[in-house]
Amino acid sequence: MRPPVCVVCGEAFLVPSEADAERFEARTCVRCRDHRPAFAMARAAFAYEGPIRHAIHAVKFRGRRAAGAALGRLLVDGLARTGELPGDADVIVPVPLHPSRLHERGYNQAALVAAALASALGRPMEQDLLRRERATPPQVGLDRALRVENLKSAFGVPDPARVEGRVVLVVDDVLTTGATASACAVALRRGGAPKVLVAAVARG
Repeated sequence: MRPPVCVVCGEAFLVPSEADAERFEARTCVRCRDHRPAFAMARAAFAYEGPIRHAIHAVKFRGRRAAGAALGRLLVDGLARTGELPGDADVIVPVPLHPSRLHERGYNQAALVAAALASALGRPMEQDLLRRERATPPQVGLDRALRVENLKSAFGVPDPARVEGRVVLVVDDVLTTGATASACAVALRRGGAPKVLVAAVARG
């Protein structure tokens, strides 16, 4: 995403002109000030529109697994261009699907993206570090408060010893309000992670 952006969630500020942009450098958005997310930083490489949106839909709804790896490479390139590739992560974790959803789809699209990022950073990807404890209704169409309520206790850490003391980078395809990412971060921090970062292909 183009700067200036919130230093926490990475959402772009709407500024009248380039001359005003400097006033928003290193600022936190109102949403993050009012409800600080559990993650330390989240960044998305693109807006959820055009070809990026079509590619994400192809992976999620049309079984195009190869597009998932391509999106992962685009995520790496996009974050590298803005200098926001999170190099201090110890481990990469895709946002998990509930087993019923995973069985239905046959794969986790976030894991396809995360694999490319893990390869670029030279860090391990551990899909089973974080687990989806319960199936949740789709988030589409819900405002942030309902998304947060929808995701309460949705994620858990099966083995906290594998999380304790490690900086975790959570990867997803789309970042919207940050509710899913924050719910993942809550579970990981309860498991002992000192810091959780988030990277997504697109911001919705």
